[in-house]
Amino acid sequence: MKIRNKLLLNNTVFLLIILISGTITYFLVKNILQSYIDSELSNITNNSVNLVKIGINSSVKNHLKTIAGKGRQIAEYYYREAKSGKMSEQQAFQIVKRIFLNPSFGKIGTSGYLAGVSGRGILVIHPKAEGMDASSQEFMKQAMAMKKGYLEYMWKNPGESQERLKAAGLDYFEPWDLIIWASSYKDEFNSFVNPDDFKQEILSSRILKSGYVYILDKDGKSIVHPHLQGVDLRDAQDSKTVFFVQEMLRQKNGHIAYDWQNPDENKRREKIAYFKYIPEIDWLVVTTIYSDEISESLNNIKAIIFITLFLTSLLIIFLSIKLSSVLGRPIQNLIHSINEMKQGNLEIRANVETNDEIGELARNFNEMSAKIQYTDQELRLLNENLEVKVKERTFQFEEEKEKAEKARRETEVLAELARKVNETRDLVELLQPVAKILEERLGVDRLGLWVVDPDARVISLRSGFMNSNVKDISEYPSLIRDIPLAHESGIMYQTYRRRKSSFVYEVNEKWMARYPIDRAVCDTWQFDWFAHIPLLVDEKVIGILAFSSKVRREIPDSEKRFCERMADQVAGAVRAAELLRLTSEARREAERARSQSDRLLVNILPPQVAEELKREGKVEPLFYENASVLFTDFVGFTKASEKMTPQELVLELDGCFSQFDEVVKHNNMEKLKTIGDSYMCAAGIPVMSAMHAVDACLAALEFRSFMLQMQEIKRSLGLEFWEIRIGIHSGPVTAGVIGTNKFAYDIWGDTVNTASRMESSGEPGKINISQETYSRVQNFFDCEPRGEVLAKGKGKMNMYFLLHIKPELSVKEEGLIPNGKFEMMRL
Repeated sequence: MKIRNKLLLNNTVFLLIILISGTITYFLVKNILQSYIDSELSNITNNSVNLVKIGINSSVKNHLKTIAGKGRQIAEYYYREAKSGKMSEQQAFQIVKRIFLNPSFGKIGTSGYLAGVSGRGILVIHPKAEGMDASSQEFMKQAMAMKKGYLEYMWKNPGESQERLKAAGLDYFEPWDLIIWASSYKDEFNSFVNPDDFKQEILSSRILKSGYVYILDKDGKSIVHPHLQGVDLRDAQDSKTVFFVQEMLRQKNGHIAYDWQNPDENKRREKIAYFKYIPEIDWLVVTTIYSDEISESLNNIKAIIFITLFLTSLLIIFLSIKLSSVLGRPIQNLIHSINEMKQGNLEIRANVETNDEIGELARNFNEMSAKIQYTDQELRLLNENLEVKVKERTFQFEEEKEKAEKARRETEVLAELARKVNETRDLVELLQPVAKILEERLGVDRLGLWVVDPDARVISLRSGFMNSNVKDISEYPSLIRDIPLAHESGIMYQTYRRRKSSFVYEVNEKWMARYPIDRAVCDTWQFDWFAHIPLLVDEKVIGILAFSSKVRREIPDSEKRFCERMADQVAGAVRAAELLRLTSEARREAERARSQSDRLLVNILPPQVAEELKREGKVEPLFYENASVLFTDFVGFTKASEKMTPQELVLELDGCFSQFDEVVKHNNMEKLKTIGDSYMCAAGIPVMSAMHAVDACLAALEFRSFMLQMQEIKRSLGLEFWEIRIGIHSGPVTAGVIGTNKFAYDIWGDTVNTASRMESSGEPGKINISQETYSRVQNFFDCEPRGEVLAKGKGKMNMYFLLHIKPELSVKEEGLIPNGKFEMMRL
């Protein structure tokens, strides 16, 4: 065979090897990249779905428990009406039943409702299955045991074809042995889900250069989108007129390809979208990426392979022609070099022994070998970069997996804790599992439990741990065993009043000097940081769990939320243990007599004033530079009273004023007296407060809200109702106790007269405040100016109608409940 043919044959084989190797490499990289992208998009979609579902569960639980609590309040109200003799208990129960079954009141979601179940599992109030005995059902056994709380179960109402997952919030009204049951199918709660709870996490998911995740509702409107937030995309179509959003809504789960152009882009590009359906709220989670970003690396590899093959082919053809004319050792040397390179030795170089064509061929061969080696190094570098990216994505997936696993473990820990704390009524035994969990998760070695005594207005230490050892309560300083519920009690009172957790990472010496109780707690437990978690039962603080350690650390937000959830599990057991303790103490006759005497005095006088009267035998009058006085009056009272018996009139007023008393109490105000159908209270006395005007306005909003609710209920029952008129003024007053046998705490001064004029100058259903009050609350509430209004005996005065809490400071749109920002402004 001729040398030319041999050279052509060898070089052809070499080209085939490079071509096959390049092709195999290309398809391997393509398959690996495609598999990784598919897996990554699917994982991100699943993680986003899980994030949304967590938000759903939280919203459903809080909403149902709130509705059940409102049902209990209605039952309590009519039960009190029955006990007062205004109606029979059976009539009261029937009224509550009609309210529960009223579609305008008890409807939840699309088909949910408010029902009542007896302690034996009988559906005594139910829109579809009244009288049914469900005590054999597992979920009913669970509800009969817990009575209050939240549960999920499968249910099918009469007339429905199949069971569906249902969620229920429970509350318990003991006098009627009635479990109040607010429930609805879980897939009907999409209106209660707030996308802002997870919007930031969804939008933070990025894939390659410009991939992202977005969420659609069942009508194709974007719930979360980085570019088109709130836009209706149902009729969106690509260049082929394919309505790809409608197609995703139809399929619900899968993937699809379409072309798209975002507002910040200048042309359409093909996109791949993976989507998954969330049946609970009828939403679609979509993860997208442009196809050209996936194929960009593949195209680079393909270009390198084909360019290399093309250049190599040209060089081989040229060298084959030249070498065919040369014989001898130089060509043998060159052939040897080629064979070496065929074996994979890309560093081989041919010896240039002549300056003729063979020498030129050897030099060309060396150049070709260097280029092939360079190309090989480039390919290796590309492979290494691809491996690094694969590892990075794998690490991100593991992080998300670890977060999900952590949430599961926390749920198991809280479930086990709930089981343990409900098995005992001894506070020391109850706190042992809590101490163990905090020690394992946060390194906590100091723990204390204070329980609120609302009658004594103190918060009492019930148990304490230090380095896993329990100390007897008598070993602690008396200053921290019974802490007054007053401003001078420092951070403990702040936690009680705000009903929010406190995490303090640096003990401030200036603060310690100002509040001796905080100093005593710090010195006793010897810590540099601490946390206070309020224990809430029925939205009331029944105790405070405090913990710390010698090692200073900052607790992440996820652990803070875990601590608060753990406190929710403990609160009910602590309340039960306290009730058991109080029941035992109540058996002691002498102690009961003393407690009754003290409680009677506190009901007549403010706690501080009562304490002074008991201690000194008299109360010195005090002048307060600033306080807020509130008057109410019922419009139409005189006319309505003519149609009522004296007993009915007194019972109706007592029902309203009893509710007013509760509102006054939790808004740091003091009830002064009632005069006929008028109610008088004040803020900033006997304990001075810089926020007295804010407290008075919050109480007024709650008065008006309660009366509006009663009007709506009575209107639905065809009963007459009263409207309320409220007035508030702020200024100096003198306060003191009058009488020797029948005590009365009262206030005097022009501020009282002006507050009365604010009420009489107002309008039914509205809250009228003076210029002085408005100047103190204008940053917290929205008000309507009235201009100068003529007030009897006062002339023209600037007045305002108080409307509601400013939207940015309110929990909900009604403007009745302050949010965290509102509370921070009050400090």
